[in-house]
Amino acid sequence: TAETLRGELRSAATGARPLVSSRRFRAPAVTMTERPLSDADVHASRALVFLHGFGKNAPADAKQRARWEIAEALAAEPHHALALAVASIALEDPVDIAAVRGATHREPENWLTWATLYKVSGNDLNSPEARLAATRAARLSAGNPAVKLPFGPRRGFWGSSSGAQADACGTTPIPTAAGTCRSDRSRYADRNAALRAVVQSDVGWCLFDRPDVENTPITIDSDGSGAVTSICVGAPAGLAACVQRALASASLPRCPRRYAITLTVTPDGRISGFSREL
Repeated sequence: TAETLRGELRSAATGARPLVSSRRFRAPAVTMTERPLSDADVHASRALVFLHGFGKNAPADAKQRARWEIAEALAAEPHHALALAVASIALEDPVDIAAVRGATHREPENWLTWATLYKVSGNDLNSPEARLAATRAARLSAGNPAVKLPFGPRRGFWGSSSGAQADACGTTPIPTAAGTCRSDRSRYADRNAALRAVVQSDVGWCLFDRPDVENTPITIDSDGSGAVTSICVGAPAGLAACVQRALASASLPRCPRRYAITLTVTPDGRISGFSREL
């Protein structure tokens, strides 16, 4: 009742003691940076607000307003990364691919420019340009929890360490097969299985990043459990390190063997190769 509430309030006002609770908190060190926005920045940001800032209450002409903002942004800066991305990815409008290529040259470390190039160059992996763009976008955005691309490696391996010992290549004895591993049938089946495991791994994303490398020779050792124990890659250092990371956790046939595998990218983006046992 009202009288009961008044009584509780009087008791609290006259006899209650405040409870003070404190916790030790050390504010994290944060480096704040600021920069003035260009006219193109402002227009591109306004376009995003029209597209995503209103939720269910977006005005009926939101896309029309966004397109006007993008037109203004690109008139000011034809290679503006955000404006090109909004036009191509969010609005799904035709975009001049030359302008997007120019954006990747201006901002080669910006994953968004490469994601936009992937979109306008076919939105698939059927061309070398699209494969390179997809790889660059995935690699540059790796580790960013705010970015989730619809393409890229099944496991994020850029920047991770390899479990295989690359420096042991060519210096350790060739693994000795035993028992049924010695049969010709087993050796042939294992070569095919090892090649299939390598081709179906994430190694293709390493090859897409270096379209200038035509063939990539790999020497790979496995133990009796099928685990990779050594990987040697005959390729430039960056590509070799990527291949080692991609294949370090591959599952090979359960026979100790050393395989020599050569990989290449076909014109339509498939990973092809041949293998032999050393």
